[in-house]
Amino acid sequence: MMMQNNTISCGNDPALPARVYAAKLEDIDLCAATALLDRSETEHAHAIPHKETRETFVRSRAMLRAVLAREIGVSPAKVPLAFNAHGKPELAMRDDMHFNVSHSSGMALVAIHTRPIGVDIELVDKRVPHSDLARDLFTAAEQRELSKPDCDSEKTRQFFRIWTRKEAFLKGLGTGFAADPKLFDVVDQRALESAGWQLHPLPVASDWEAAIAVADAADDVHMVDVVSFQPFRVRRRTTQGKPPLAKMASANPTLH
Repeated sequence: MMMQNNTISCGNDPALPARVYAAKLEDIDLCAATALLDRSETEHAHAIPHKETRETFVRSRAMLRAVLAREIGVSPAKVPLAFNAHGKPELAMRDDMHFNVSHSSGMALVAIHTRPIGVDIELVDKRVPHSDLARDLFTAAEQRELSKPDCDSEKTRQFFRIWTRKEAFLKGLGTGFAADPKLFDVVDQRALESAGWQLHPLPVASDWEAAIAVADAADDVHMVDVVSFQPFRVRRRTTQGKPPLAKMASANPTLH
């Protein structure tokens, strides 16, 4: 993957907004992606028995390396990745850039900011037992929000709206579901603000729901489509403006 640096500047400028790169994983050439992985990543990929899962890992990790390379000005293979105690990838010896990755059913997102950040995307799957999962993982307030829609299809959509916000928030904390998800209410605006976090819904294809959580920030969120990986080119698509929580409520009327 050749790199061109003519669209997004480096991410160590605190004035830059959060950026969310979006791509279809099938657009990433598997051989080119494999060439970007380091030895430990290659070994990890080889240990994944399921072909589709293995290829998803290779393509999404290569996408992460390509995006970070663009942001910090190195080649993808030289991006210095490390992992925290919960297995979340980080940039080694750098605290001026945070990132997070999510993928679901062929769509992938990479979120970048100078502050802690989390992102999640999920295919809206009507087969998911949302009532059971909500009972186990949602707060009482979140369960009330889930119960508001009348039809089953909208309840499913509502479940994934809440789920993506919750997972993005937990990933932003750096814990994922190692933390008790019932301790964090992602539909309580005051609680989120007092905790120093903001949630943005993300404009993705209609079969998916996605959200981003950003710590201590009132910035806009720029969506960036990856339109080519060879060479690496992007196109800024939309901007989610302030205030994010108000936008979330207006876009999804039962979340307020």
